[in-house]
Amino acid sequence: MYGASAKGDRPIEARPWYERELALAQEVGRQDLLAHAQTGLALVLQVEGRYTEALSLALAALEIRERLRDQNLDFSRQLVERLRRKAAME
Repeated sequence: MYGASAKGDRPIEARPWYERELALAQEVGRQDLLAHAQTGLALVLQVEGRYTEALSLALAALEIRERLRDQNLDFSRQLVERLRRKAAME
């Protein structure tokens, strides 16, 4: 679902792709793609240790996925919980 780049190999290279996806998804109004881009950026920010920013994006993606009853809902819930724990330690 999310490339290895977002998981730690090369987050700097992944960021522009997710940012572009985010902008395009907003432009065309595709909520599913918006949630995907937000989650991808959240993963990049997590790798960078920017947990509070990542949590904000992950929560926005989770809200969309809950509304859409998306198949990646469990992944988003787990990401939000992980980021909440890490952000609390900042």
